[in-house]
Amino acid sequence: MRRRHEEARDLDLVPIMNLVTILIPFLLFSAQFVSLAVIDSTLPAIATTDPPDPEALDLAIHITADGYTVSADKPLPLDERTVARTQASMTPSAFDGDRLSEILGRIKDAWPDEDTVILEPTPDIPYEVLIYTMDVASGRSGDRELFPSVAIAGGST
Repeated sequence: MRRRHEEARDLDLVPIMNLVTILIPFLLFSAQFVSLAVIDSTLPAIATTDPPDPEALDLAIHITADGYTVSADKPLPLDERTVARTQASMTPSAFDGDRLSEILGRIKDAWPDEDTVILEPTPDIPYEVLIYTMDVASGRSGDRELFPSVAIAGGST
């Protein structure tokens, strides 16, 4: 019985090197074109060292499956504080952003220096509705700046 002596062949790494040579520039160039939208928001602080401002309005918008409810620590110049949902679906178009913008505009007229609003969504509110409400409250969807500093609080029940 004879043993065959075969010489060990070197691995051909040229195809793998070609692949890496092509992939690296492709990934670098494609990463440049990826962009994400960022909406500035603030979260309420767990503890504050400053005493609460007695002149603060503490405006809040409660977002529920029924619609919006606007509340504040001061009396608001409003006849109606609720904005009912206009459709049965839970999409942004089902929530009456124009009516909410009108209400927030009247509040802004009464307190022109106020720039903060707190959104309090219930857990069943979709993310798209929350973003839509942030846009309406800040005035991005209209022609007037309303409350540019939007904070998100834990959901109301």
